[in-house]
Amino acid sequence: MISQEMFFNLFGSQVRQLATANGITDADAERVILIFSEAMKNPYMDERQIYQRLVENTDGGE
Repeated sequence: MISQEMFFNLFGSQVRQLATANGITDADAERVILIFSEAMKNPYMDERQIYQRLVENTDGGE
């Protein structure tokens, strides 16, 4: 059985690989990983909240 930590490590490497392939900065990839890490720790965080965190400050800080 795969542990949560192992799953998240695999997820992180996939995010980094896809980010590189699609011209996404390392900082943005790490931000995505951080947000999903927070979501995994918080059982009450739903997809709407994840989306909101992902789009925060991506519009130039407005």
